[in-house]
Amino acid sequence: LNNLENVYIQNPTGSATIIIDAANIAGDGVPYNGELLDQDFALICSNCALFPDFYLTTTPSAQSVCAPNNAVFDILVGSLLGFDDPVALSVTGEPAGTTTNFSVTPVTPPGNSQLTIGNMGVAAAGSYALTITGEAPTSTHTSGVNLHVFTQSPGAPGLVSPANGATNVGLQPTLTWNTAVQGATYVVEVATGPSFNNIVETAVVTGSSYTTTNLNSSSRYYWRVRAANSCGAGANSATFEFTTEPLPGDCQPGTSPNILYNYGFEAGPAGWTTTGGTNSTWTISDVSPYTGSFHYWGAGSSAVSDQRLTSPAIALPADENPVVLKFWHTPNLEPNGATACYDGGILEISSNGGATWTQAPNSSLLVGPYRSGTISSGFGNPLAGLNGWCGVSSYMNTIADLSAYAGETVQFRMRLGTDSSVGTTGWYVDDITVQSCQVAPAGSLDISGDSEMWGTAGMTTTHTITVTNTGLFTDTFSLEILTGHDWATWSDEMEVGPLAPGESGVLHVHVLVGAGWTDTAAIRIRSELDPEVYADAALTTHTNLLFLPIIINQ
Repeated sequence: LNNLENVYIQNPTGSATIIIDAANIAGDGVPYNGELLDQDFALICSNCALFPDFYLTTTPSAQSVCAPNNAVFDILVGSLLGFDDPVALSVTGEPAGTTTNFSVTPVTPPGNSQLTIGNMGVAAAGSYALTITGEAPTSTHTSGVNLHVFTQSPGAPGLVSPANGATNVGLQPTLTWNTAVQGATYVVEVATGPSFNNIVETAVVTGSSYTTTNLNSSSRYYWRVRAANSCGAGANSATFEFTTEPLPGDCQPGTSPNILYNYGFEAGPAGWTTTGGTNSTWTISDVSPYTGSFHYWGAGSSAVSDQRLTSPAIALPADENPVVLKFWHTPNLEPNGATACYDGGILEISSNGGATWTQAPNSSLLVGPYRSGTISSGFGNPLAGLNGWCGVSSYMNTIADLSAYAGETVQFRMRLGTDSSVGTTGWYVDDITVQSCQVAPAGSLDISGDSEMWGTAGMTTTHTITVTNTGLFTDTFSLEILTGHDWATWSDEMEVGPLAPGESGVLHVHVLVGAGWTDTAAIRIRSELDPEVYADAALTTHTNLLFLPIIINQ
């Protein structure tokens, strides 16, 4: 009952007889019909026919045109089992006032025709469902196509969300906008600056929304959309900006990471010590580094141990929060069920030269916290009753917030405690980073430098100056043309920007070449965020030498 069987013929041709033969029917498939055992069935044959016939295929299946251009569709009238009766073609659904013409009708299969929709200058913009009908003496078939008519380039879309200036936006935001008048497709652009010199993502979509791929956290982005159709591209929308949500330990927009310490044990201990405690096995190893060739390894001993790996002293700045410790580790230590530990590792911090140590609480572990249960007190583990890491066999990232220690000098200690039974691989530790977040100067820029041009007297030459924002904030840069030049010197653009950090723009300075051999104009490009920040350049223009023939009469 309700069985499905399939037979596929690789290269079907000619005719075939299909027989369904039933045997060993075990139950009544058609109840209440008086038969003891029977079975319904249906036969479906794809790409075949019971009798001679024709079929229609139209290409393209959908077409967009800009009026008054014509729309043209190619029609194939195919033959099945030698069908050769003439097929008359007709069409319905075309725009009002337009004309329709088939290059051939009727068509004797197999054959072709071409449908032209003309007089499109009177067609109204919109989408039309056309039905092409083929009629023969013994059968009728249809083929449906879509015609999209545009009479002008589209208008600019209106951006909707994220709203302009939105903050804490997810890393894969869905950008939405209002459709443009006569918009068919939409080009979406996401950039790191409002001038769109650095586009990080672009896409062409047919709807009014687009979901980005993963963007960077704590970053400012700018986006815009423009519509297009078969008449051309429309104008860009207004530009919206948004800031993505911060991830744990991120520096906020307007600040940059200040790496206070970064080490991966490639050059040995380098100030890390393993003294104190009992039965320490901490050693530099090349067994399983996270990056590079080396890492620290403390074994998960089957005897009681208190193994301590202590960092060098690191000074933390004040007023550069958040300050975080980041490290990668594999605490492959004996677990106690899914949430607790028999053996475990903890992170401790000292701000008094190691005189006293405090365990970093779970509340300060922004990423990669301890297990929710505690280390067992039943087998002599010196860390009994504390939260710890264990039961992890691949590298995990932990980020600890150190902002409470800002302005102090601290040390970190990876402390591994084991009990009196069951040994494990142990604890791998690698790639230690301590980072704060510092505010950069408000403005910083770089320009392409002095420029030298040649021109003919009475003509205008143009110097092109490239300006790069090397600061951490979006900034606009203004142009000042200083005194000291004799020839007329001007610019149609007295500022460039706003430029996002790392973005570049250009300014053009024109010089009317005058009498004499050369002239130099001094210019200054100044940050609008910080007027004390500027860069100067000299623009030198020379007159081309003009050689005239001298005729000597003899």
